[in-house]
Amino acid sequence: MTDAAIRQTIVDALHFANALEGQSDRTLKAFIESKLDLALQDLDLNSLATMELLIALELEHSVTITPEDLPGFASLGELAAYIANPSPSDPQPSVAVRTAEASTQSPHIVRLYRRVLPRCRTPNQVNQLHVALENRMTPVEFRYLHRCVADAGNGDEDHESEYPPTTRQWLDRLKQLAVDLPLDEPEPFTGKRVHTGARHYCGPGNQADKTLLICFTTRAQRMMMPLPIFLQTIDATRFDVLIIADLARDSFLSGVPGLAPSLDALLGWLATLDSLGNYRSIRTVGCSGGGYVAIRAAQALDAERGISIAGRFEKAQHLQRWRKIRRLRHRRAPGSARLVLIYADDKPRDRKFAAAVAKVSGGERLPLAFPDGEIGHLVLDELRRRGLLGDFVRQHVCDHSNPPASSEQPSEQSQRGTL
Repeated sequence: MTDAAIRQTIVDALHFANALEGQSDRTLKAFIESKLDLALQDLDLNSLATMELLIALELEHSVTITPEDLPGFASLGELAAYIANPSPSDPQPSVAVRTAEASTQSPHIVRLYRRVLPRCRTPNQVNQLHVALENRMTPVEFRYLHRCVADAGNGDEDHESEYPPTTRQWLDRLKQLAVDLPLDEPEPFTGKRVHTGARHYCGPGNQADKTLLICFTTRAQRMMMPLPIFLQTIDATRFDVLIIADLARDSFLSGVPGLAPSLDALLGWLATLDSLGNYRSIRTVGCSGGGYVAIRAAQALDAERGISIAGRFEKAQHLQRWRKIRRLRHRRAPGSARLVLIYADDKPRDRKFAAAVAKVSGGERLPLAFPDGEIGHLVLDELRRRGLLGDFVRQHVCDHSNPPASSEQPSEQSQRGTL
C-alpha cells in the first residue's frame, strides 16, 4: 500500500461522487504525487461523497473510517497518511480508525456492509450505500450478502448485528430483478479497480483463450441495471469485463475525470493497456450515451465487434460526434470491427442514431419490437423484465460467431428483431 495509491483511491471516490468540481487536473495530479494537500473544509463532501469515499477506502485498502471520524482529519493528505499507518500511536488519538480484521466467518462484502450500515443516519444514506454496492458487487458477492441476511433473519447466524427490513427488501428486490438469471449459481467474477472509473472483472481461465468485453455505462454509471445482474448474463469462463463508468454524467464528452480529459484521451488510454494484448479478442459494448463510445472504441482498438445498445446522440453533441464518425470510416473494410446497432423501434431518437451511424460506418441495425407493447429506451432492462435478457446477451453480445457484414447496407426491415 503506497501513499500514491491511497491518494489515487481518494481522488477516484470523490470524482465518482462529483465532489471535486473546481479542482483542476493539475491540482489533483499534484495531490496524488504528494506535492500539495487539499483541506477537507474546501471540498463539497455531502453525504453521498462521504459514503463513496469511506466505501472505497474499505474496499481498496481494508481500512474502516466512520462518517463521524472523518471530520477529525484536517485534510485529505492527513487522511491518506493515517490510512497508510493506522496505528494506535498516531497523533490523532481522537479519530477511531481501525484496520478491517480478517475473518473466516463472513466474506468481506458482508463485513463491509455490517460496518457501514450502522453509520447511515437517514433513509437517503442507506439508499446511497445500496446504490454504491449495486454498482460494484459481483454475483458471488451478492449471493454471500443475500444468504447472510437471510440466515440472520432465520436466527441461524452467530453474530449480534441485526439487519433492518430495508436491507432484506433491497436484496430480495435485486434477486427478483434477475428474473431468468440463476443468482443462486453465480458467475465467478472477481473485481478490482484499474483506474479512476475503470474496474476489471475477471473469471477463471487463461486470458489468451477469452474475450474482453469493454463496457461503457449510461449516465447512471451502470449497464441499465445493477452490476451483479448484468454480470450474471455473461459466461465468466469465456469473457472478462472491463467497466468504464461515465463519471461526468455527460456521455463521456468529458472523458472520465481523473483518468482522461476527453473521449479521444480515453480511447488513447485504453489503447495503452498492456492487458488488452493478453486476450484472444476484444468486443466493446455501450448503453445509451455509451453506445457511440463503444462504436468509436471498436474502431480505435481494432476490436472484433462494437455493440451499441439504445445508443443516442446527446443534445448539443450531435454535430460534433457526427463529424467524428464521418472522419473514421464510411464502410466496413475487411478485417475491421463488426458494428452492431441495437435499439427499440419505438424510440425515434434511438432509431435516428442507429440510422445515422449505420449509414457512415456500414454498421448493422437491429431494431427490436414486441407485439404486445413498447420497449422504450432502457432496452436491456425491458428484456430483463420479460425474462429474455440472458438469451439476448448470449445471442447478440456473447455469441461464438462473428460473421462478416454483408457488402450491401442491411435494410432496417431485414434486420428487424420482433420478440
